[in-house]
Amino acid sequence: MDELSLTAPSLKPQQPALLRDVLFVAEHADRINTYIRATPDMALLPISDAQSQCLAELVNHVRKI
Repeated sequence: MDELSLTAPSLKPQQPALLRDVLFVAEHADRINTYIRATPDMALLPISDAQSQCLAELVNHVRKI
């Protein structure tokens, strides 16, 4: 598989960097999982359904703040 190239979302000046990180994973979870599954020598595991659901709930909560 080709190298994974993703772009981090931009933030407004008052938004915390952690929000950028959470949004990045949320927006690219499918591509990240596909890459991890196709690259078995990586020391990472795909995001589980439960983790994906938790991430979606976290993103919804953060966007309300």
